[in-house]
Amino acid sequence: MGVLLDSWLLELLVVTGGLFLAIYWYLTSTFDYWKLKGVPYLEPTPLVGNMKDAFLMRRCQHEVFNDIYQKFERHRYCGLYQFKQPEFMVRDPELVKNVLVKDFSNFQDRLKNIDLTHNRIFENLFVLGAPKWRPLRVMLSPTFTSGKLKAMFGSLARCAENLNVSLKTSANKSEELDMKEVSSNFTTDVIGSCTFGLQVDSVVNPHNKFREFSRKMVSLSLSQMLSCFLLFFIPYLGRILKVKIIDGKSADFFKKVVIDAIEYRQKNNIKRNDFLQLIMELKEKGKVEFEKDLSKEDSYLKNHLTEDFDHKEEDSLEFTDDLLLAQCLIFFTAGFETSSWTMSFCLHELAVNPDIQQKLREEIDKVLEDHGGELTYDAVQSMTYLGMVVDGQ
Repeated sequence: MGVLLDSWLLELLVVTGGLFLAIYWYLTSTFDYWKLKGVPYLEPTPLVGNMKDAFLMRRCQHEVFNDIYQKFERHRYCGLYQFKQPEFMVRDPELVKNVLVKDFSNFQDRLKNIDLTHNRIFENLFVLGAPKWRPLRVMLSPTFTSGKLKAMFGSLARCAENLNVSLKTSANKSEELDMKEVSSNFTTDVIGSCTFGLQVDSVVNPHNKFREFSRKMVSLSLSQMLSCFLLFFIPYLGRILKVKIIDGKSADFFKKVVIDAIEYRQKNNIKRNDFLQLIMELKEKGKVEFEKDLSKEDSYLKNHLTEDFDHKEEDSLEFTDDLLLAQCLIFFTAGFETSSWTMSFCLHELAVNPDIQQKLREEIDKVLEDHGGELTYDAVQSMTYLGMVVDGQ
């Protein structure tokens, strides 16, 4: 009996040891990738790669990436590991320019963590890969030229005037304001107007339905945090479990907003200078035209986008309602929190640096005087000190 028990324990130890070795090999099997390529890299840790602090939630992922970026300041590029996945970090501005513009057709694949079969709402340029990514980028790029953005500026100016009136009212009442909330309400109004063509008025009524669902979109619940964790840190498990990121009710709400807006415009033959109108044109005609008088930057972009591009690729991309909705939502989500946080931090810095605030106020007053007191796209573009303040320079 003792011999049998010893034999069983030995077999258990061998199997357990073999299992641990197999798991260890699987988790570290790619860790010689950058060494074999001759690329400078940061030594990874088993299981987490170079993402230990992000995995343990000690620091956010962007801070971890920034640390790696700074450690290789004398290199044009470096390698890193996100768990067992080798990733390439480009540091040199010229290489970045080549990857994103000149040679972008060779870098079509994007984030593969998200299973688009169950997350159609994420079919955007940040996530899509070949063969959809390139034709979609070529089709969408004319919608982001300076001329198109200039045409939307009137909507932004109207939202700014509403904010101005609201702030004056609060100032007269000596009310205390949460400027992050004020900034979020303002960006909700701007993007709601420039994307969907809606007068949301969150500055006046911060509890309207559009604003509430906007909050849900960017305020992750515990289940959504877990979903994001799986997709970004253990993507293969996220795909197996068919994980979804965005709350279903929020997705349904914004889908209804887009569909209702499209149907209303088509029924009443209404056209607006906003992103939704450009996307509608793209779906109907298959393309959005570049303006005739392009800026130097837009001309450069156009030339490199269309270079060696087979326009038959566009025909292979079916611009469905889901694809249309995905572009509207990424325009919304990419601009909402990023803009409101930038505004909040900027306002804080201006409050604690009154000398900079005064210099900025003088520039704005001078530029507005030169433009007849009217806030226009060209007026804002000429506010060089404002640009430096927003950029943190």
